[in-house]
Amino acid sequence: MKFSYNWLKELVEFKESPEELSNLINTHITEVETTSNSDSGYNGVIVAEILEINNHPNADKLHLVVLDVGLGRKVTVVCGANNIAIGQKVPLALVGAKLPGGEMKAAVIRGVESTGMICSGAELGLEKKSDGILVLDKKASVGRPVQEYLEVPSDTIIDLKVLSNRPDHLSYIGIAREIAAVLGKDFSDQAKSWSYKPDPSIKTAAYVQVEMPDPKICPKYLTRYVSHIEVKESPDWLQNKLISSGVRPINNIVDISNFVMLELGQPVHAFDANKLTKVSLLRHPGIVQDRILDSGVASGAPQNDEKAQIVVRRAKSGETMLALDGKNYALNPEVAVIADGSGPIALAGLMGSEPSGVTDLTTEIIIEVATFDPVTIRRGSKSIGLATDASMRFERGLQPPLADIAMTRVLNLITQIIPEAKIADGNAEYAAKFTPPPPIICAVDKLNQLLGSHITAKDIGQIMTRLFFDVKSNGKTLTITPPVWRHDIKELADIAEEIVRIWGIDKIVPVLPVAQMVAPAVNQKLIKINELKDFLVQCGFSEAPSHSFIGEEWGSKVGIKLDERLKIANPLNQQWTHLIDQLWPNLLEFAAKSQAKELKFFDIATVFSLLTSRYSGLADRHSGEPRPGQVTPESYHNQSIRSWASQDDETRNTSSVQDDAVRHKHDNEGLPIETTTLAMLVVSKQDAYRILRGVVELLSRDISKLKFVSLSSGQNNAYVNSLHIVADKEAIGIMAEINPQLADTLDVPVGTVFAEIDIGKFVSLTQSAIKYQEISRFPASQFDVSVALDDKISAGILIDEIKLSSILIQSVEVIDVYELPGGGRSITLRVVLQSDAHTLADAEIKAVAAKVNNIITTKYRGHIR
Repeated sequence: MKFSYNWLKELVEFKESPEELSNLINTHITEVETTSNSDSGYNGVIVAEILEINNHPNADKLHLVVLDVGLGRKVTVVCGANNIAIGQKVPLALVGAKLPGGEMKAAVIRGVESTGMICSGAELGLEKKSDGILVLDKKASVGRPVQEYLEVPSDTIIDLKVLSNRPDHLSYIGIAREIAAVLGKDFSDQAKSWSYKPDPSIKTAAYVQVEMPDPKICPKYLTRYVSHIEVKESPDWLQNKLISSGVRPINNIVDISNFVMLELGQPVHAFDANKLTKVSLLRHPGIVQDRILDSGVASGAPQNDEKAQIVVRRAKSGETMLALDGKNYALNPEVAVIADGSGPIALAGLMGSEPSGVTDLTTEIIIEVATFDPVTIRRGSKSIGLATDASMRFERGLQPPLADIAMTRVLNLITQIIPEAKIADGNAEYAAKFTPPPPIICAVDKLNQLLGSHITAKDIGQIMTRLFFDVKSNGKTLTITPPVWRHDIKELADIAEEIVRIWGIDKIVPVLPVAQMVAPAVNQKLIKINELKDFLVQCGFSEAPSHSFIGEEWGSKVGIKLDERLKIANPLNQQWTHLIDQLWPNLLEFAAKSQAKELKFFDIATVFSLLTSRYSGLADRHSGEPRPGQVTPESYHNQSIRSWASQDDETRNTSSVQDDAVRHKHDNEGLPIETTTLAMLVVSKQDAYRILRGVVELLSRDISKLKFVSLSSGQNNAYVNSLHIVADKEAIGIMAEINPQLADTLDVPVGTVFAEIDIGKFVSLTQSAIKYQEISRFPASQFDVSVALDDKISAGILIDEIKLSSILIQSVEVIDVYELPGGGRSITLRVVLQSDAHTLADAEIKAVAAKVNNIITTKYRGHIR
């Protein structure tokens, strides 16, 4: 906001120059963005004397004027004024002069070059309208700046950055109060001297009725009826005050409203009372009579049958309003409005309507001073794209007591500027109960410890008192109550901040803290992420950073049920309405857009979920019942439990119990679980599935007991060759291939494969302590077994059970797979045996082979080939 140095000096007596005041404000109050000299609004205009006046050769109403500009120099300009005469001293703007309307440039007018312009009072910003040029006194010295002759007072404009929690800094009173506190000057409460005389025969409540359906929108709403108004130009002092702060004068009523907003920081609006729709009291028996009585209507006072009904409410969908800026705004329920019987007459906290505005014909007005909810005003402003000086103040949180002061000031100024005006007695208003800021208990030693200072309780009390805080001392403890306009003061740290900025931060001696130097903890997760990125780049992958959102359209295409995902309250656009809980859908979208036949993408980012396990299968990504062949969390658990058979219950349940604790913790807090994941996608003319499977195996080479648990797939499954990446009895990732039908729908190449891994779990597993085991000194033995299995049997589960059948089995590997013509598949397994104590005998090898054959044929109904 722009502040006039001269105006501030009227409010506080100080001797500091504009530069010194700017430094003081910047050090103790708020940031000074710019400082500039306003002077008269023009520069380079000099006093000149008219020597000759000749007719323009190509225009009857124009003249060629020759002027003396001093030092024997003459210039010729084209002029159309009728009041010019030889010998006059006039203000002349030469080429390069700066005027309120812009910079003066040379021009060719009707074929004749003009090297300047003889100025009128309006062109210098001294008048609104001028009938001719400004004629100066004959004593004015030719060639001297016009400012010296006119004795225009210079001023300095200080532009301040106002923080979101300091609405009081958007007013002259607020900044002047702070300056006085810093300088130790007295600052008097000028509001006590503001007075006006209402007409007891006129009651506001007889003309206005205020209704507040939703008190949250507006804690306080005041109106006052004023008649016998004559709308005209404001006095010079008022216009100059507005101009100095960058506000254009309009008329006396509007100018008074803007002046009060600048002076106190409280926006004010005036309606033309005759333009508001009236309602009959007889037709509305539900009017709250006690509100009328509270507003000052005495018993027996004359009552009108009709009055203006003002309702503060939310806009209805489809409503529109023509605002004072000439634009017609389409409204929505995010916007609060002031309405009468005909509809919205103002956008609450933003701008009034043109139909209800004050004009030169206005004779009666209704003054509005209100306190609006800052969140409501902010949302309304953003929803229709309208920000104003008023909304800037309301969004920062004005307090209800300020509205009463502002109403008094408006009526005081109307009394001064329009003495014939008749001010009604009492307000028509709504006022919710106001709760002042609570006191804060401050221990002096804790304050000094926080600040690193040695400020006494007496000095603290004096500083806070100068800031209009109420201070009560109790030895080494102070009870400090903030003034009503400081709603941002809530705790000890806020009090400390006030003290140090007024006391002066330069008075606090900088001292290095005494602490033990401890090396920062190594972020193993970040190190691992960088290693993974480097490895994937070496494997030919490109990083494709994505966002954390997904929308209905793409979600339905990939089969994600967004009803179970986290919905964004205020999405950037309708394509990003939910937070993702896995990254692979975004990589699929990249693949669809690229249309490339060879792709290797990866992304590492944060995903959001209310579930602790996001890798329980792909079934939950589809609405309705699981498709044939899809796995559900329950079916996966049943499949996996076989490989856990040898574990005790306590060990088996530890992980799930911890996950449940985390889930409940976040559920209670209402916050989603944030997880860092790695997603990879491969599109290749070769076998993309084997390529990605190999990359995942290489990434996981440091994880012991890593397993790929295949999930059976039916012919209608959108994701085929699906598997879970399992380690330490827990699914840490997924891998799947897009089937041809879905690939065609998504417009991605057939055979597109993706995988996703939970980075947190992945890192914790790779950090596990490595257990070293002595290599056996005895030779290993092996035998192969070929078995025909049904497609529904998981080879991974079979292998896990074979491994658990004997301590002599070191490894079981698939060395051949053959699809049988009649259905099913033939798998050749190589079983490696070894003992740490002796060389195996043939009998031992045959016993193990028999046990393996029994598992295959009996439990899994396989056929040994």
